[in-house]
Amino acid sequence: DTASLDTGVLSVSAVNGNAANVGNQIALTSGALLTLNSDGSYNYNPNGQFESLAAGATASDSFTYTISDGIGGTSTATVSVTINGVNDAPTVANAIANQTTLEDGFFSFTIPANTFADVDAGDSLTYTATLANGNPLPTWLSFDANTRTFSGTPNDPDNGTISIKVTAKDTLHASANTTFNLTVTPVNDAPVAGDDSATANQNTPLTLLATNLLANDTDVDSSTLSITAVSNAVNGSVTLNSSGNVVFTPTAGFTGNGSFNYTLSDGNGGTDVATVTVAVGTNLNGTNNNDNLNGTSGNDIINGLNAQDTISGNAGDDCLVGDNGDDKLYGGTGNDKLYGGNGQDTLYGDAGNDRLEGDNGDDKLYGGDGNDSLIGGNGQDLLVGGAGNDFLDGDKGDDNLTGGTGSDIFVLEKATGRETINDFCLGEGDQIGLSGLSFIRLS
Repeated sequence: DTASLDTGVLSVSAVNGNAANVGNQIALTSGALLTLNSDGSYNYNPNGQFESLAAGATASDSFTYTISDGIGGTSTATVSVTINGVNDAPTVANAIANQTTLEDGFFSFTIPANTFADVDAGDSLTYTATLANGNPLPTWLSFDANTRTFSGTPNDPDNGTISIKVTAKDTLHASANTTFNLTVTPVNDAPVAGDDSATANQNTPLTLLATNLLANDTDVDSSTLSITAVSNAVNGSVTLNSSGNVVFTPTAGFTGNGSFNYTLSDGNGGTDVATVTVAVGTNLNGTNNNDNLNGTSGNDIINGLNAQDTISGNAGDDCLVGDNGDDKLYGGTGNDKLYGGNGQDTLYGDAGNDRLEGDNGDDKLYGGDGNDSLIGGNGQDLLVGGAGNDFLDGDKGDDNLTGGTGSDIFVLEKATGRETINDFCLGEGDQIGLSGLSFIRLS
């Protein structure tokens, strides 16, 4: 007998029942692509069908192929493919729209849930927000990562546009980011008017310069401020004159506290109202008896007339006149003028920059605090400047001068008597002033 042996050449003839040609792509049921090579091997391309596999997860795919020996013999087998998942970074699915808000208004904005996407099944994203350059958000703006929400109230310095970067990060720290602009639109801020106080004389109109009233008023927008109206006068009347200044006229005969309001404007619709309190002083005359006369918190004019009077100016810039008699005058706070008149008077300037004149008699003048001027007048006077830079002139008579602390000036005059200076000190800046004489006459 004679034996024979089949010697056909094997080749892949079909995949999943479809004719297989070298180089052609065959779509598998899973959506993956298979390409047959000339040597019978194949290339498997997942073709994006398994992107949802998270890192460490697996999936299986398979296909059948048929081989042929070219002379009628075939055989079919199944190939199984295991796909191993890898982490896919999140992506920006939708841009964030630019946002606007008004200065001084509450701003709230939640990033839409569909802004970022992550194809990995079961993966979760966490969110952070910074300025686009990586710097922290401004202090007025906060970001809640759990709710993806921005919130806050911008103020005047926050006007303008900032660029904000939002970053989404998955559990394996792969990330994606996108930016959007936030514009804070300025609005006009109302000015702030500060209350004021002033002093006036009885029965005398008081003009208050607008510049003085505006000195303690503010506007964060740096607008030019002006007084546009005055109103609600109490114990007097008030007008706004053609120069923009305010004139307050106390009610006839009134002493005490008056007041009025003025309206402050920034010229852009913003206004505020301030109250000005006016202390109206008294014009008061004593009697021929021993009087005890007291001023008000305003600018008082008080004349003791005759006898032994005690006069207290209290607050305000007062003018006190002892006139005849041995009087005691107390200036109180304020810049006061005290005139002893005839008699042995005692004058106390107290606080403020005061002027004290003893006039006739052996007087005692005490300047107190402040930069005071003390002039003894006729008689043997005692002058004590006290604290501050004082001017002391004994004038006529043999006088005793003590400057006290501060840079004081002691005046020496020709043919006026013997002056005794107790505490001249160059180290404190004290000076000698000469009136009508030169050093050759000093002894």
